[in-house]
Amino acid sequence: MKLPISVCILAKNEEQHVSKCLKSIIPFVNEIVFIDTGSKDKTMEIARQHEVNVLEKSWNLNFSEMRNYAISEAKESFIMMMDADEELSPGSAAALQQICSLKEGQAGRVQIVSHTNNENIAISRITRVFPNDARYCYEGRIHEQLVFQKDKVHCISYINLDIKLYHYGYTKDSILLKNKTERNLQLLLLQQEENSNDSYNLFQLGRTYYVQKEYEEAETYLYRALHLTQSNYNEFPFHSSILATLGHVLLQQRKFEALFKLLQVGVEIYPDYTDLYFIYVNALVQKQDPSHIAYIPEVLQYCLKLGETNDLKYETVKGVGSFQAHYNLGIYFELTGQRELAKHHYEASAAEHFNPAIFRLKALETSSSE
Repeated sequence: MKLPISVCILAKNEEQHVSKCLKSIIPFVNEIVFIDTGSKDKTMEIARQHEVNVLEKSWNLNFSEMRNYAISEAKESFIMMMDADEELSPGSAAALQQICSLKEGQAGRVQIVSHTNNENIAISRITRVFPNDARYCYEGRIHEQLVFQKDKVHCISYINLDIKLYHYGYTKDSILLKNKTERNLQLLLLQQEENSNDSYNLFQLGRTYYVQKEYEEAETYLYRALHLTQSNYNEFPFHSSILATLGHVLLQQRKFEALFKLLQVGVEIYPDYTDLYFIYVNALVQKQDPSHIAYIPEVLQYCLKLGETNDLKYETVKGVGSFQAHYNLGIYFELTGQRELAKHHYEASAAEHFNPAIFRLKALETSSSE
């Protein structure tokens, strides 16, 4: 039986992904609200092949207005937002039932598993589902925020759901095809002109510049976001992500002293955030200071002790508390001549299908047989 859910999808030039998106969700919901914002490729044709009613609305440089239009067209009792370059995980179909338990003023956060342009897998939680109630709306040009207005006060409570979406929009091919980061940057800068002290927008500006490898610009905006959130960080759920992203930016620029200072502050606030320790390891490797080399296996072992980052609390890169930590321990022990330890950690990493570890294992076996 299908559920009383309207899935709202905004799309523009998504012929590469739209069929997979629609196939993953159509069997489970009563309605698809598909809004095309100006596709020049076969996106609309493919959507109609899936018997989806395609509505057209001209793109106006404002994601919130587009999303609010989609919401206004929804007829079912609950709404779920999806991007056309996303796919519902096959294991999440049963969890869609959780949406139907949401009450007034509540919204559901789902897990987004993104394949990124450096072949890592990033995991985050994003608000995507809520009751179909006119008091819900989106605000902001980009990276828009869902709000619920009651008695002239914005208030909303968030519930983590067992729904997982795979996101393919930040793979290298997709970014090149759609110039996504340039589009995002244009909108973020427009919003920055409207509110120069919007800490979340500053954070997203910094992250977008980081993706574009414009590290000096990224550092500037991320430090501004950090300054605005540091004194009362508990009120800003993205504060930990500012720290992690800024850490990667400083690492790319080899600004080690600033990075070590930042990470020290970070782990004092978030002692269970494995990603911060993994960034520290990468810094130790890149710095190549002989006096610090011995710290590498110690920190990697601590990453394994902490385990994978809790994605209910933080954004994370998959593997920092498991296969990536094992792989890097394997590299360390191989380079220091401890082949059995290297093999042990490569095997642990390879068991989770991490291809670099599988390659190193084969290389070790080949060298041993010669």
